[in-house]
Amino acid sequence: MMRTSFAGSFMLVEGKQDSRFWGPRVRKDACQLVIADGKNNTLRAIARLDELGIQGVLGIADADLDHVQGSSPSSPNLLLTDTSDLETMLVRSHALERVLAECGDPGRIRQFEAAAGRTVRDELLERGLAFGKLRWLCVRKGVSVEAGQFRVAEFVLPDTWQLDTARLQQRACDAGIAGDQAELLADLAALPAADPWCVCRGHDLVTLLQLGLYRVLGDKGSRDMGAALRLAAQDASLRGTGLWTGIRDWERRNPPFQVLPS
Repeated sequence: MMRTSFAGSFMLVEGKQDSRFWGPRVRKDACQLVIADGKNNTLRAIARLDELGIQGVLGIADADLDHVQGSSPSSPNLLLTDTSDLETMLVRSHALERVLAECGDPGRIRQFEAAAGRTVRDELLERGLAFGKLRWLCVRKGVSVEAGQFRVAEFVLPDTWQLDTARLQQRACDAGIAGDQAELLADLAALPAADPWCVCRGHDLVTLLQLGLYRVLGDKGSRDMGAALRLAAQDASLRGTGLWTGIRDWERRNPPFQVLPS
């Protein structure tokens, strides 16, 4: 029905946050954003539109664990994020430094990185992996875990920004992922090598970043750290991503439809 009133392209995205990110970046006179309310809806909609032969619709979906699981997009009109989702792409980009400069304390950040011997980004990624690997293990073992079983804030010590790893592992065992902690550790060690940015979940990293900024990296945080990262993202860094390149390739394959400004 939307095609009858608009001859340009449509970008189908999963949710409101995706729409807020892409809204300022698409060419408004040539492309309209449509929120699909979830990844499954995005995939089903693109599949159905392909069947009907409706042209000019591009779907953007979070990869989640598709990259580490070896899954590929099911349609030439569907693109996945380079990493597990948009938030991980933003944390991996220069947007993180801009958020730290705005919300963090330079002295505390220098002190933290000197003691850790690594950057905030590296430390953030390591903490996120603890949760990401558990979720990946659930997928590989076919274990269904109730939503909220691994709420990040429950396992972070606020004064040190360290994870309560023993508690997290016990929670995983209680959820039925493994019989005991020894089995769990063996299962985690047996996971295939993978890009950590494709294993971590963006929501976990955003929550971890916010928790770190309140006590260890600063004395405040953004009420919506995801929004702060979206605002800090620069198009120049996005142009080097596979997702941005994929959109340009889609435009070349589907004239006269356009998504991004020239």
